[in-house]
Amino acid sequence: MTTSSTKDFSDRLLDLRPSSSFGDMVDEPDPTKTFSDDEEDDNDDSQSMHDDDDNDDEEDDSSKVPFWKQHLVAIVIALLASIAGHLYNQSRTPASSFYNTFLPPLENSLKPHDHLDGFRRTANISFCLKETMPPMATGRLKLMDFYLSKENFPTLQYMYLADQEGTMDTYQNAWNNNHGGEWIDGLNIEDSQYQCLLDQYHNKPQNMKLKGHTYYFTDPTMEDIYPELAVASSTGSLNGGGIAKTKVLAVSSRERKRKLQQPPLTFTGFAAKFVNLSSKTVLLFWDGKGGHDSSKRLVAEIAPFESVGTATTPGQSFHVTPLYDSATALQRWVVTADTALIFYEPMTPNEMKRHFWRKKTIQRHTLCISDRS
Repeated sequence: MTTSSTKDFSDRLLDLRPSSSFGDMVDEPDPTKTFSDDEEDDNDDSQSMHDDDDNDDEEDDSSKVPFWKQHLVAIVIALLASIAGHLYNQSRTPASSFYNTFLPPLENSLKPHDHLDGFRRTANISFCLKETMPPMATGRLKLMDFYLSKENFPTLQYMYLADQEGTMDTYQNAWNNNHGGEWIDGLNIEDSQYQCLLDQYHNKPQNMKLKGHTYYFTDPTMEDIYPELAVASSTGSLNGGGIAKTKVLAVSSRERKRKLQQPPLTFTGFAAKFVNLSSKTVLLFWDGKGGHDSSKRLVAEIAPFESVGTATTPGQSFHVTPLYDSATALQRWVVTADTALIFYEPMTPNEMKRHFWRKKTIQRHTLCISDRS
Protein backbone atom coordinates (compact mmCIF):
# COMPACT_ATOMS: atom_id res chain seq x y z
CA MET A 1 0.00 0.00 0.00
CA THR A 2 1.35 3.50 -0.89
CA THR A 3 1.69 6.47 1.39
CA SER A 4 -1.16 8.39 -0.22
CA SER A 5 -3.56 5.51 0.09
CA THR A 6 -2.63 5.06 3.74
CA LYS A 7 -3.32 8.69 4.44
CA ASP A 8 -6.70 8.54 2.73
CA PHE A 9 -7.68 5.52 4.82
CA SER A 10 -6.73 7.26 8.05
CA ASP A 11 -8.72 10.33 7.03
CA ARG A 12 -11.78 8.18 6.46
CA LEU A 13 -11.46 6.64 9.92
CA LEU A 14 -11.29 10.09 11.44
CA ASP A 15 -14.45 11.06 9.62
CA LEU A 16 -16.23 7.98 11.02
CA ARG A 17 -15.50 8.90 14.72
CA PRO A 18 -18.60 9.94 16.71
CA SER A 19 -18.93 13.58 17.38
CA SER A 20 -18.80 15.03 20.86
CA SER A 21 -22.47 15.99 20.77
CA PHE A 22 -23.59 12.43 19.90
CA GLY A 23 -21.28 11.03 22.55
CA ASP A 24 -22.87 13.29 25.15
CA MET A 25 -26.30 11.98 24.27
CA VAL A 26 -25.36 8.30 24.83
CA ASP A 27 -25.60 7.16 28.49
CA GLU A 28 -22.67 5.38 29.93
CA PRO A 29 -23.31 1.85 31.15
CA ASP A 30 -23.73 1.30 34.92
CA PRO A 31 -20.78 -0.21 36.68
CA THR A 32 -21.05 -3.93 37.36
CA LYS A 33 -22.70 -4.72 40.70
CA THR A 34 -21.02 -7.04 43.14
CA PHE A 35 -22.47 -9.43 45.77
CA SER A 36 -21.84 -6.89 48.47
CA ASP A 37 -24.06 -4.40 46.68
CA ASP A 38 -26.90 -6.98 46.52
CA GLU A 39 -26.63 -7.60 50.26
CA GLU A 40 -26.83 -3.89 50.94
CA ASP A 41 -30.00 -3.63 48.84
CA ASP A 42 -31.56 -6.57 50.68
CA ASN A 43 -30.70 -5.00 54.00
CA ASP A 44 -32.31 -1.76 52.90
CA ASP A 45 -35.48 -3.58 51.82
CA SER A 46 -35.70 -5.55 55.04
CA GLN A 47 -35.12 -2.42 57.07
CA SER A 48 -37.93 -0.62 55.25
CA MET A 49 -40.28 -3.61 55.74
CA HIS A 50 -39.38 -3.71 59.43
CA ASP A 51 -40.14 -0.02 59.74
CA ASP A 52 -43.53 -0.58 58.07
CA ASP A 53 -44.33 -3.46 60.47
CA ASP A 54 -43.40 -1.30 63.43
CA ASN A 55 -45.72 1.41 62.20
CA ASP A 56 -48.57 -1.12 61.75
CA ASP A 57 -48.00 -2.54 65.25
CA GLU A 58 -48.08 0.93 66.71
CA GLU A 59 -51.38 1.62 64.93
CA ASP A 60 -52.85 -1.74 66.13
CA ASP A 61 -51.70 -1.11 69.70
CA SER A 62 -53.27 2.30 69.66
CA SER A 63 -56.65 0.91 68.38
CA LYS A 64 -56.77 -2.44 70.33
CA VAL A 65 -58.31 -2.59 73.84
CA PRO A 66 -56.34 -4.77 76.28
CA PHE A 67 -57.89 -8.11 77.20
CA TRP A 68 -58.09 -7.38 80.92
CA LYS A 69 -60.10 -4.22 80.21
CA GLN A 70 -62.58 -6.18 78.10
CA HIS A 71 -62.89 -8.79 80.84
CA LEU A 72 -63.43 -6.11 83.47
CA VAL A 73 -66.19 -4.45 81.42
CA ALA A 74 -67.96 -7.82 80.99
CA ILE A 75 -67.83 -8.46 84.75
CA VAL A 76 -69.27 -5.02 85.52
CA ILE A 77 -72.15 -5.55 83.05
CA ALA A 78 -72.93 -8.97 84.55
CA LEU A 79 -72.97 -7.52 88.08
CA LEU A 80 -75.32 -4.73 87.04
CA ALA A 81 -77.67 -7.24 85.38
CA SER A 82 -77.66 -9.42 88.51
CA ILE A 83 -78.43 -6.44 90.74
CA ALA A 84 -81.29 -5.34 88.47
CA GLY A 85 -82.78 -8.86 88.45
CA HIS A 86 -82.51 -9.16 92.22
CA LEU A 87 -84.17 -5.79 92.75
CA TYR A 88 -86.95 -6.81 90.37
CA ASN A 89 -87.74 -9.87 92.48
CA GLN A 90 -87.32 -8.04 95.80
CA SER A 91 -88.75 -4.68 94.79
CA ARG A 92 -90.77 -4.27 97.98
CA THR A 93 -88.08 -5.24 100.46
CA PRO A 94 -86.20 -2.56 102.48
CA ALA A 95 -82.98 -3.45 100.67
CA SER A 96 -84.33 -1.97 97.45
CA SER A 97 -85.11 1.45 98.94
CA PHE A 98 -81.49 2.51 98.51
CA TYR A 99 -81.67 1.96 94.75
CA ASN A 100 -85.05 3.62 94.20
CA THR A 101 -83.32 6.95 93.71
CA PHE A 102 -81.56 5.93 90.48
CA LEU A 103 -83.61 2.95 89.28
CA PRO A 104 -87.15 3.17 87.83
CA PRO A 105 -89.94 1.69 89.95
CA LEU A 106 -90.24 -2.06 89.42
CA GLU A 107 -93.60 -3.74 89.01
CA ASN A 108 -94.33 -6.63 91.35
CA SER A 109 -95.21 -9.88 89.59
CA LEU A 110 -97.68 -10.83 92.37
CA LYS A 111 -100.21 -8.15 91.49
CA PRO A 112 -103.84 -9.31 91.06
CA HIS A 113 -104.92 -10.38 87.60
CA ASP A 114 -108.16 -9.47 85.87
CA HIS A 115 -109.37 -13.06 85.73
CA LEU A 116 -109.09 -13.28 89.56
CA ASP A 117 -111.70 -10.59 90.20
CA GLY A 118 -114.16 -11.91 92.74
CA PHE A 119 -112.01 -14.95 93.57
CA ARG A 120 -111.81 -15.87 97.24
CA ARG A 121 -109.65 -18.59 98.72
CA THR A 122 -112.10 -19.07 101.59
CA ALA A 123 -115.28 -19.19 99.51
CA ASN A 124 -118.09 -21.61 100.48
CA ILE A 125 -116.65 -22.37 103.92
CA SER A 126 -117.90 -21.08 107.27
CA PHE A 127 -116.80 -21.37 110.89
CA CYS A 128 -119.95 -19.81 112.33
CA LEU A 129 -123.28 -21.47 113.07
CA LYS A 130 -125.10 -23.33 110.33
CA GLU A 131 -127.92 -20.81 110.41
CA THR A 132 -125.59 -18.14 109.07
CA MET A 133 -124.75 -20.12 105.92
CA PRO A 134 -126.36 -18.57 102.81
CA PRO A 135 -128.97 -20.79 101.09
CA MET A 136 -127.92 -22.32 97.78
CA ALA A 137 -130.03 -21.97 94.65
CA THR A 138 -129.98 -25.66 93.78
CA GLY A 139 -131.33 -28.47 95.92
CA ARG A 140 -128.50 -30.84 94.98
CA LEU A 141 -126.06 -29.12 97.37
CA LYS A 142 -126.30 -30.25 100.98
CA LEU A 143 -124.68 -28.83 104.10
CA MET A 144 -121.92 -30.80 105.80
CA ASP A 145 -119.48 -30.39 108.71
CA PHE A 146 -115.71 -30.67 108.46
CA TYR A 147 -112.91 -30.51 111.01
CA LEU A 148 -109.40 -29.07 110.70
CA SER A 149 -106.48 -29.36 113.05
CA LYS A 150 -105.48 -26.20 114.90
CA GLU A 151 -102.09 -26.48 113.26
CA ASN A 152 -103.77 -25.19 110.08
CA PHE A 153 -104.98 -21.99 111.74
CA PRO A 154 -102.04 -19.83 110.49
CA THR A 155 -102.70 -20.96 106.93
CA LEU A 156 -106.38 -20.02 107.21
CA GLN A 157 -105.40 -16.69 108.72
CA TYR A 158 -103.09 -15.89 105.80
CA MET A 159 -105.83 -16.86 103.33
CA TYR A 160 -108.39 -14.55 104.94
CA LEU A 161 -105.80 -11.78 104.92
CA ALA A 162 -105.05 -12.31 101.22
CA ASP A 163 -108.78 -12.30 100.39
CA GLN A 164 -109.21 -8.98 102.17
CA GLU A 165 -106.18 -7.29 100.60
CA GLY A 166 -106.90 -8.62 97.13
CA THR A 167 -103.23 -9.37 96.40
CA MET A 168 -100.72 -12.00 97.29
CA ASP A 169 -98.19 -9.44 98.57
CA THR A 170 -99.51 -9.32 102.12
CA TYR A 171 -99.97 -13.07 102.18
CA GLN A 172 -96.41 -13.70 100.95
CA ASN A 173 -94.79 -11.16 103.26
CA ALA A 174 -96.69 -12.39 106.31
CA TRP A 175 -95.82 -15.98 105.49
CA ASN A 176 -92.12 -15.17 105.05
CA ASN A 177 -91.87 -12.96 108.14
CA ASN A 178 -93.55 -15.55 110.37
CA HIS A 179 -91.80 -18.53 108.74
CA GLY A 180 -95.14 -19.95 107.61
CA GLY A 181 -96.02 -21.57 110.92
CA GLU A 182 -97.08 -18.89 113.41
CA TRP A 183 -100.35 -17.03 113.69
CA ILE A 184 -100.35 -13.24 113.65
CA ASP A 185 -102.07 -11.38 116.51
CA GLY A 186 -103.75 -8.02 116.05
CA LEU A 187 -104.62 -8.26 112.37
CA ASN A 188 -107.47 -6.06 111.23
CA ILE A 189 -109.41 -8.60 109.18
CA GLU A 190 -112.99 -7.47 108.69
CA ASP A 191 -114.62 -10.79 107.95
CA SER A 192 -117.37 -12.32 110.06
CA GLN A 193 -116.25 -15.86 109.20
CA TYR A 194 -112.72 -15.04 110.34
CA GLN A 195 -114.05 -13.66 113.63
CA CYS A 196 -115.89 -16.94 114.22
CA LEU A 197 -112.69 -18.82 113.43
CA LEU A 198 -110.74 -16.62 115.85
CA ASP A 199 -113.33 -17.18 118.59
CA GLN A 200 -113.06 -20.94 118.19
CA TYR A 201 -109.27 -20.74 118.37
CA HIS A 202 -109.21 -18.71 121.61
CA ASN A 203 -112.41 -19.72 123.44
CA LYS A 204 -112.01 -23.49 123.08
CA PRO A 205 -108.36 -24.25 123.86
CA GLN A 206 -109.20 -27.81 124.90
CA ASN A 207 -110.41 -28.65 121.40
CA MET A 208 -107.60 -29.69 119.07
CA LYS A 209 -109.76 -29.22 115.97
CA LEU A 210 -111.65 -26.38 114.34
CA LYS A 211 -115.21 -27.04 113.18
CA GLY A 212 -116.44 -25.63 109.88
CA HIS A 213 -119.29 -26.02 107.43
CA THR A 214 -119.43 -26.29 103.66
CA TYR A 215 -121.55 -27.74 100.87
CA TYR A 216 -121.29 -31.07 99.10
CA PHE A 217 -122.90 -32.42 95.95
CA THR A 218 -125.25 -35.38 96.47
CA ASP A 219 -125.26 -38.41 94.19
CA PRO A 220 -128.20 -38.43 91.76
CA THR A 221 -130.96 -40.99 92.18
CA MET A 222 -132.38 -43.23 89.49
CA GLU A 223 -135.32 -40.86 89.13
CA ASP A 224 -132.89 -37.97 88.53
CA ILE A 225 -131.09 -39.90 85.81
CA TYR A 226 -134.26 -41.30 84.19
CA PRO A 227 -137.12 -38.80 84.57
CA GLU A 228 -139.66 -41.29 83.21
CA LEU A 229 -139.18 -43.35 86.38
CA ALA A 230 -140.46 -40.58 88.62
CA VAL A 231 -144.07 -40.88 87.44
CA ALA A 232 -143.96 -44.69 87.31
CA SER A 233 -142.38 -44.84 90.76
CA SER A 234 -145.11 -42.72 92.29
CA THR A 235 -147.75 -44.92 90.64
CA GLY A 236 -146.06 -48.07 91.89
CA SER A 237 -145.82 -46.78 95.43
CA LEU A 238 -149.54 -46.22 95.48
CA ASN A 239 -150.24 -49.74 94.20
CA GLY A 240 -147.91 -51.79 96.34
CA GLY A 241 -144.60 -50.32 97.38
CA GLY A 242 -141.15 -51.69 96.57
CA ILE A 243 -142.23 -54.71 94.49
CA ALA A 244 -144.10 -52.51 92.06
CA LYS A 245 -141.14 -50.13 91.86
CA THR A 246 -138.81 -53.01 90.94
CA LYS A 247 -141.18 -54.11 88.19
CA VAL A 248 -141.33 -50.56 86.87
CA LEU A 249 -137.53 -50.39 86.74
CA ALA A 250 -137.40 -53.68 84.82
CA VAL A 251 -140.06 -52.54 82.35
CA SER A 252 -138.32 -49.21 81.85
CA SER A 253 -135.03 -50.99 81.21
CA ARG A 254 -136.62 -53.18 78.53
CA GLU A 255 -138.21 -50.14 76.91
CA ARG A 256 -134.88 -48.36 76.70
CA LYS A 257 -133.28 -51.44 75.15
CA ARG A 258 -136.09 -51.65 72.63
CA LYS A 259 -135.60 -48.03 71.65
CA LEU A 260 -131.83 -48.46 71.27
CA GLN A 261 -131.86 -51.15 68.59
CA GLN A 262 -128.48 -52.18 67.14
CA PRO A 263 -128.18 -50.96 63.55
CA PRO A 264 -127.53 -53.60 60.86
CA LEU A 265 -123.89 -54.07 59.86
CA THR A 266 -123.08 -52.65 56.45
CA PHE A 267 -119.77 -52.31 54.64
CA THR A 268 -118.62 -48.70 54.80
CA GLY A 269 -115.42 -49.11 52.81
CA PHE A 270 -113.33 -49.57 55.95
CA ALA A 271 -110.70 -52.32 56.00
CA ALA A 272 -107.78 -53.36 58.19
CA LYS A 273 -104.43 -54.83 57.22
CA PHE A 274 -102.38 -57.10 59.48
CA VAL A 275 -98.64 -57.61 58.93
CA ASN A 276 -96.79 -60.57 60.47
CA LEU A 277 -93.22 -59.43 61.26
CA SER A 278 -92.21 -62.67 62.94
CA SER A 279 -90.34 -65.74 61.75
CA LYS A 280 -93.30 -68.05 62.46
CA THR A 281 -96.72 -68.48 60.89
CA VAL A 282 -99.62 -67.11 62.95
CA LEU A 283 -103.41 -67.39 62.80
CA LEU A 284 -105.55 -64.23 62.67
CA PHE A 285 -108.90 -64.41 64.49
CA TRP A 286 -111.82 -61.99 64.72
CA ASP A 287 -113.13 -61.95 68.29
CA GLY A 288 -116.72 -61.81 67.13
CA LYS A 289 -119.75 -60.65 69.07
CA GLY A 290 -119.19 -60.95 72.81
CA GLY A 291 -115.47 -61.72 72.67
CA HIS A 292 -115.84 -65.31 73.94
CA ASP A 293 -113.83 -68.33 72.81
CA SER A 294 -116.88 -69.71 71.04
CA SER A 295 -117.56 -66.46 69.19
CA LYS A 296 -114.14 -65.99 67.56
CA ARG A 297 -113.79 -66.62 63.83
CA LEU A 298 -110.67 -67.54 61.85
CA VAL A 299 -109.81 -64.85 59.31
CA ALA A 300 -106.59 -66.04 57.70
CA GLU A 301 -103.24 -67.76 58.15
CA ILE A 302 -100.39 -65.26 57.85
CA ALA A 303 -96.98 -66.55 56.75
CA PRO A 304 -93.77 -65.02 58.13
CA PHE A 305 -93.23 -61.45 56.90
CA GLU A 306 -96.49 -61.50 54.96
CA SER A 307 -99.72 -59.52 55.35
CA VAL A 308 -103.45 -60.01 54.93
CA GLY A 309 -106.37 -57.59 54.71
CA THR A 310 -109.99 -57.90 55.69
CA ALA A 311 -113.12 -55.75 55.56
CA THR A 312 -114.33 -54.66 58.98
CA THR A 313 -115.74 -51.71 60.90
CA PRO A 314 -114.08 -49.47 63.49
CA GLY A 315 -114.26 -50.88 66.99
CA GLN A 316 -113.87 -54.56 66.06
CA SER A 317 -111.23 -56.59 67.94
CA PHE A 318 -108.77 -59.12 66.51
CA HIS A 319 -105.98 -61.33 67.86
CA VAL A 320 -103.27 -63.66 66.57
CA THR A 321 -102.36 -67.12 67.89
CA PRO A 322 -99.61 -69.66 67.16
CA LEU A 323 -100.25 -72.16 64.41
CA TYR A 324 -100.11 -75.09 66.83
CA ASP A 325 -102.22 -73.51 69.64
CA SER A 326 -105.26 -71.47 68.62
CA ALA A 327 -106.35 -71.02 72.26
CA THR A 328 -103.34 -68.84 73.20
CA ALA A 329 -103.61 -65.22 72.08
CA LEU A 330 -100.22 -63.70 71.34
CA GLN A 331 -101.50 -60.14 70.90
CA ARG A 332 -104.86 -58.37 70.64
CA TRP A 333 -105.93 -55.17 68.86
CA VAL A 334 -109.01 -53.00 68.44
CA VAL A 335 -109.07 -51.40 65.00
CA THR A 336 -109.99 -47.74 64.65
CA ALA A 337 -109.94 -45.23 61.84
CA ASP A 338 -106.46 -44.14 62.98
CA THR A 339 -105.00 -47.64 63.43
CA ALA A 340 -106.13 -49.54 60.35
CA LEU A 341 -102.59 -50.83 59.64
CA ILE A 342 -101.51 -53.22 62.40
CA PHE A 343 -98.14 -54.95 62.87
CA TYR A 344 -97.41 -58.07 64.86
CA GLU A 345 -93.76 -57.49 65.76
CA PRO A 346 -92.57 -59.80 68.56
CA MET A 347 -88.89 -59.34 67.69
CA THR A 348 -86.79 -56.27 68.31
CA PRO A 349 -84.82 -54.74 65.41
CA ASN A 350 -81.58 -56.35 66.64
CA GLU A 351 -83.23 -59.75 66.94
CA MET A 352 -84.64 -59.35 63.44
CA LYS A 353 -81.18 -58.52 62.08
CA ARG A 354 -79.72 -61.62 63.73
CA HIS A 355 -82.56 -63.73 62.32
CA PHE A 356 -81.94 -62.52 58.78
CA TRP A 357 -78.17 -63.01 59.20
CA ARG A 358 -78.67 -66.62 60.33
CA LYS A 359 -81.10 -67.24 57.47
CA LYS A 360 -78.68 -65.82 54.93
CA THR A 361 -75.81 -67.86 56.36
CA ILE A 362 -77.86 -71.07 56.10
CA GLN A 363 -78.73 -70.27 52.50
CA ARG A 364 -75.07 -69.72 51.64
CA HIS A 365 -74.05 -73.04 53.20
CA THR A 366 -76.85 -74.79 51.34
CA LEU A 367 -75.70 -73.30 48.04
CA CYS A 368 -72.09 -74.28 48.72
CA ILE A 369 -73.08 -77.87 49.48
CA SER A 370 -75.25 -78.09 46.37
CA ASP A 371 -72.43 -76.73 44.18
CA ARG A 372 -69.96 -79.25 45.55
CA SER A 373 -72.32 -82.14 44.98
